[in-house]
Amino acid sequence: MVFASKGGLFPAISLVAALLGAVGVAHAELPLCNSATPNRLIVEIDGLRTTEGQLAITLYGDDPSRFLQRGGSLGVHRQSVEPPVSRVCIALSAPGTYALTVYQDVNHDGAFNRTIFSPTEPWGLSNDPPTFLGIPAYNRVKFATHAGENTIHIRMRFPKH
Repeated sequence: MVFASKGGLFPAISLVAALLGAVGVAHAELPLCNSATPNRLIVEIDGLRTTEGQLAITLYGDDPSRFLQRGGSLGVHRQSVEPPVSRVCIALSAPGTYALTVYQDVNHDGAFNRTIFSPTEPWGLSNDPPTFLGIPAYNRVKFATHAGENTIHIRMRFPKH
């Protein structure tokens, strides 16, 4: 959903709405890796500027209809922020196709804060797709994993003040 006006598009609204689709819904906690984890996803979150708040990392499975939908994620992991790069190892149930969203909950309120026009907290998506025309399709954000260890980098984007 992209909102149009005489002046153009307001994709930030729809992106924020989509990233918020899961906020406020009870989520399963994503399982983290241990020494016996056979399928691992190392998530490296780049470009963090401050230790304020916590990171909310949301994992989606291989169902485009559930991507960014309320209750559509496989789970969420929250952790402290360690600039400039924070890392987490998520235990995957199996190799497959996944998508990730991340936001930095700067004020610890458990929500991805925004104005009517844009996010007020840092955020990122797997594959770092362009968002100037609205929410990227699942096929722009999805990535494949294989058996064993996999790594993905998420570049944080920041609100324009």
